[in-house]
Amino acid sequence: MADSLPYKAAPSSGSTSSDSQQIELVHVAFMTDAITFDCILAQLQSQGIAFGSQPNDLTNSRVDHPLAERGLYFRMPDGHLFEVMTSSSGADGR
Repeated sequence: MADSLPYKAAPSSGSTSSDSQQIELVHVAFMTDAITFDCILAQLQSQGIAFGSQPNDLTNSRVDHPLAERGLYFRMPDGHLFEVMTSSSGADGR
């Protein structure tokens, strides 16, 4: 079963319902160039945001990724999992 976070739905016109709904957590992956990857890594480090090389180990502070030259995972404050990867062959895979 997917992880989910409760949130309060915004009332629709005329509605005052405050029923909690569930929002599915998602995994979002980006392939970037090396400069962008380094900027993202530096930003995570400077803000003390935990990251890791595996989706099940977000605190190992490593960037050795199984599918790319370098890559990392981190969780956004809303719970979504972000993955950033780079390769020496370029962001478009060529």
